[in-house]
Amino acid sequence: MLTTLQKRKWTRLFQVYDADRNGTIEKDDFEAIFHNLVQARNLTEEMPQYQQLYAKFMEEWEYLQKDADKNGNGKIELAEWLQHAERRINNPNIYQILVDLADRVFELLDLDGNGVIGVEEYKTFYWS
Repeated sequence: MLTTLQKRKWTRLFQVYDADRNGTIEKDDFEAIFHNLVQARNLTEEMPQYQQLYAKFMEEWEYLQKDADKNGNGKIELAEWLQHAERRINNPNIYQILVDLADRVFELLDLDGNGVIGVEEYKTFYWS
């Protein structure tokens, strides 16, 4: 069972992934965040970084959909998300997929390379 802190953190992460703010996470949300990121970094489809990042985002989406979308509607509701979080936290191999994606996204989001994601960098990623 998730602790109160874990539940709060995973709920916040759910809100971040819900790019269109419709109360569910869908493939379109992952693609919107991806496009904000590549636009901020001036990556184009021809670049290996673009392709690698897209593959990681889609790998994460496919895993998430397979594991969390229990009703098969193509949308992850908060309750499904929190059940998924509990499974993910308790399986180090599965959790590593998220850590790897987060590390890669952090590198790309840190536009000025100073090791810190500032407010403007954060806004560029999520609200471009």
